[in-house]
Amino acid sequence: MGRAEPTVPTMTSSWDLGLTIDARGHDDTQVRVVRWAGLTSEHLTVRVGSVLVHCIDGAGAMSAGRAWAAARLEAEDWRPPLREPSPSARPAAAGAAYPVGSVVFEGRQPWQVHRAGDALEVVVGPLAVRAHDITALDTHIRAWAEASAVAARVFPGKAVPFGQLVEHQRRQTIRALDEGPARRAPKRRQTAVPPPPPGRGQSRHRD
Repeated sequence: MGRAEPTVPTMTSSWDLGLTIDARGHDDTQVRVVRWAGLTSEHLTVRVGSVLVHCIDGAGAMSAGRAWAAARLEAEDWRPPLREPSPSARPAAAGAAYPVGSVVFEGRQPWQVHRAGDALEVVVGPLAVRAHDITALDTHIRAWAEASAVAARVFPGKAVPFGQLVEHQRRQTIRALDEGPARRAPKRRQTAVPPPPPGRGQSRHRD
């Protein structure tokens, strides 16, 4: 058995890899509890369409759950503009599947939700999903709602159901609005003007 010697002893640079998905319409979803060979603990897999996410621990699952809970609240007043389908779009009767990628969430992941043009973009760690319509958004929200419920069982004490994540995010949003710039502005302290010393600023009268 031969052993190839490395041509580069150490890596001189590192790159942050990411996966961006444009989601439109409905996709199949699947939430499973699996165990990798050589590992004694179970972990969670969440598949939406052709993207598979491995949640190694409760922190990773809850990061994604919080992001999609925030997206659930954002969806209450979000509606993408109606537009004609792209000329390159496939007919509704046609179907195709392409392998896209696999992502691992281990530990707490940074996340954010924001509007990107006519899409709502949800970013969790290296994965960004741009939902272009309500159906696609609802598909991902339902998948992560189920994943949060399963995570609460697989990672007891480290994960909570999706409903609690939504309520927590709602309270956070209300608190942020209550602590807006206008309400955070410090009140001006009124400095009392001391009275003039006796004998000054008073008119004198001659008898």
